[in-house]
Amino acid sequence: MTEKYKKRNQRHAKRSSKRRLVFKEYQRQKNKSELGLNKTEREKRVFKDPYKGCTKVHVPKVLSFIENSDEVVEFIDKLNRQYDLKNKTS
Repeated sequence: MTEKYKKRNQRHAKRSSKRRLVFKEYQRQKNKSELGLNKTEREKRVFKDPYKGCTKVHVPKVLSFIENSDEVVEFIDKLNRQYDLKNKTS
């Protein structure tokens, strides 16, 4: 194995180890906070989607008036329509 590979592999192992420890601590805190709650109360604490009420507007792959003017104008028109309707977009 080359020295470059060893350094990269060690760095990756160190980072993944750190991520694993952070996640384990998160799980411990979550379990402690849910201790003593019955099943229905635990289900109420489920993560809710922050973009639930938003309308998705897809951005063109090339966002440039010079290279892709038609799709950019269409995209801006969609955003203006959503703004006029007072809809949230994501």
